[in-house]
Amino acid sequence: MTAKHKACLLMGAIAAAVLAGCPGVPDLRPGHRGTASTRTTAYAADEFRDIYRMNAALEVNPARSLADLYERSELIVLGSVIDAEAGPSYPVRLDDGTTDANGTTILTVGVDEVLAGAAANQVKVWISSTSRSANDASAALMPADQLVWYLRPSEEPGIMYATARDGIIGSTAEGKLTTVLGGLGDELFPASITTVEELADSVAAFKKKSAG
Repeated sequence: MTAKHKACLLMGAIAAAVLAGCPGVPDLRPGHRGTASTRTTAYAADEFRDIYRMNAALEVNPARSLADLYERSELIVLGSVIDAEAGPSYPVRLDDGTTDANGTTILTVGVDEVLAGAAANQVKVWISSTSRSANDASAALMPADQLVWYLRPSEEPGIMYATARDGIIGSTAEGKLTTVLGGLGDELFPASITTVEELADSVAAFKKKSAG
């Protein structure tokens, strides 16, 4: 893959608006689906996250703080991934004039708790993914770790975007908070919030402050 091709893929990720939080996904090819996974062993949390983190791109409007994430989100939930399926593709033009069908993934999140927004048992989250290795893998192979999902509506009914690239937050194997798709990372978390549980509690605090 040439440097120009890589740059196109990164720009494609920005255009896809899933990680960067920008409106509009041009030239989608909903009929183009990925090959089903042949995976037979369960994913470790970090391994699963790396599939999507490696396609992260620079954001036009990144989250500035947890309060900013809260204000920009329509739905915030605590839950874990229970399914991954191929999403629509969008074309990326290569330097030889041809196009490559860059991919997206739709993750199904089993909701343990709605922290803000409308009640939901499950929510679908559309993210950019040049790798489709997890698509259509058995639900039993999905990592069971709980994540906090800051979400906003996509153009497709019933499917959400991460509010920003920092809008999906979990813990490392050492128990340290981390933004699953990269981004600000440590800069996003105040010293008073060190666990997923404390992060979930902080949403209630923001909610109370916004209401009062």
